[in-house]
Amino acid sequence: MLGKIIENVTNEALKDSYQKLIFEPLGLKNIYLPTSEKEFIPHSFYKEKKIFRNNLILSIPACGGGVSTAREMMMFLKGFFGGKLFDKTILEKNQLYKPLQITMGGIHYGCGHMQIKLNGIVTGFKKGSMSSIGA
Repeated sequence: MLGKIIENVTNEALKDSYQKLIFEPLGLKNIYLPTSEKEFIPHSFYKEKKIFRNNLILSIPACGGGVSTAREMMMFLKGFFGGKLFDKTILEKNQLYKPLQITMGGIHYGCGHMQIKLNGIVTGFKKGSMSSIGA
């Protein structure tokens, strides 16, 4: 629904708004929203089995339908949380995370992203290890 709101407000395709408002300001050159099955959409895997999710990716452009490299995803995250897209005090003021449904365990949602607290039980790491960074 947010994608349709963006298209109506900007009067352009979502991929064009993302390009102008997000990808270009952050210098992202290898990220895109696929709009056709002819475009490259990476496969997902479960164990050794290849899972084709092309129709899913094409149907959710505004909530996870982008294709990116790991490097550019990190550049996006640094830009998002570092204030390169908007005033980062907005994030600081909206740090109210609400738990998702009870079956989702320790996943909380707020300010447009999920927060997943990792602990030793989930990760197998002891307290104070790398898994606690950002937790």
